[in-house]
Amino acid sequence: DDGYMIATPGPTIDYAFVARKLAELCAAYNVKCVGFDPWRIDDLRRELEAISADVTLKEHGQGYKDMTPAIEALEDDLLEKRLLHGNHPVLTWCINNVRVEKNAAALRMFSKRKSTGRIDGAVALAMACNLSVTFRLHWRYFQVAELLTTILPNNFVLKNTLPIRPIGTIY
Repeated sequence: DDGYMIATPGPTIDYAFVARKLAELCAAYNVKCVGFDPWRIDDLRRELEAISADVTLKEHGQGYKDMTPAIEALEDDLLEKRLLHGNHPVLTWCINNVRVEKNAAALRMFSKRKSTGRIDGAVALAMACNLSVTFRLHWRYFQVAELLTTILPNNFVLKNTLPIRPIGTIY
């Protein structure tokens, strides 16, 4: 009821609804790129193409190889105070649920298996921080509780969690 989550219509995830909302937000906030987990992306791509959405998608895996630099980028942004949380309760919940798993090579990833609840917002945040480095989108500050959408199971869309909109100087 407070607007932190939007239920998609119907009993299943409506990818057409998600595509329309994603295109709307990308246009409104001048989003340069949206990171995605390759699982079921074809459903969303099809819907984005159907509405001729101008959304740049960049694959971002969830394993050690891709998540290690994402976690490092998130840590750097936190330590350098480049993230503003906005006191977003769903993101707080997701961050508090995260458990980090390390392999023998000391690579890290967020573990859904070991986590205590949903971590989708935390994963999306780490991916966005990593993509900001990858695409040289170096903004001095990011407003975390400002923008985008990531699909959650059970027909919910989590909003206002990705650090995309600059609020400081672009350099």
